[in-house]
Amino acid sequence: HHMAAKAAGPLPAPVNTTVTVMGWTRTGIDAFSALVNVPQAGLVLNVPGIGLVTTDNNGQFVINIAAPVSISVGSLDGRHHAVIVGANAPTGSTTVNPGVATTLQILTSGATVNQAAHTTTSWFTDRVNEYCRSILGNSAELATADNVVPTVNIANTCNAYYTNNTINFYQAGGGCANTAFSSVVAHEWGHGIDDRYGGISQTNGLSEGWGDILGMYIIDSPLLGSGFQTAGVALRDGNNTLQYPSGSGVHAQGQSWMGFAWKLRDRLAITLGNRPAAIALTDDIVISTLAADAVNQ
Repeated sequence: HHMAAKAAGPLPAPVNTTVTVMGWTRTGIDAFSALVNVPQAGLVLNVPGIGLVTTDNNGQFVINIAAPVSISVGSLDGRHHAVIVGANAPTGSTTVNPGVATTLQILTSGATVNQAAHTTTSWFTDRVNEYCRSILGNSAELATADNVVPTVNIANTCNAYYTNNTINFYQAGGGCANTAFSSVVAHEWGHGIDDRYGGISQTNGLSEGWGDILGMYIIDSPLLGSGFQTAGVALRDGNNTLQYPSGSGVHAQGQSWMGFAWKLRDRLAITLGNRPAAIALTDDIVISTLAADAVNQ
């Protein structure tokens, strides 16, 4: 008696399969804006058997697979930031079958403020980096900024800060919101890009002005830190009448520079009768000068 060898069928051919990564994120300008489920651009994930993949600007990547693969997400890593540090990082996984377009969902509509600090910080850090690249080019300085380390949900309140290529955001409390939101993320990252181009100067609040300008320009609103303490109320406003040199302390002093930058955009929009043209022009006039490394206003 002998066993006949069973002929093995051909292995299935790999097939290109699209995965979309979505995340509940606070994309609005205010700390109390509603969460929205949006594609997560520039996220780096590890796919078993494939390796590292990066989502494109539509939150998608394509993998060539012949068998189902399980993809997990945890602490968020990005093309333009290091792995985000801090409590309440999202967790999740999904199984992707060959040829079946699949969504990997991060968080739910009921995500806590601390959970959403992760998606929101990643989303705005990626966005402000891409924004500056569109003006300054793919410079060595921006390549260094790609390694910025964000920390969220720090057990303190009413502040955020930049130091040594790290951006740091506090939990809600003490009458303040969680500070990992829109213009505050862009502001702290703005100190970083200022640092990259020759170091930070706070002469008459220059670097605070730079942070505020990046925060305002990226959301196209004069309301810097809207909702920091009270929903709809800004920490600083680009529509101010402060004259250089103004005020006491670097944040107040920076407001003459950020106020100039905001009014330049707003008035050009009226003069040109075309806000997109005014945005492009002021991006070029103002943001491009980061590379000149001014030492004062």
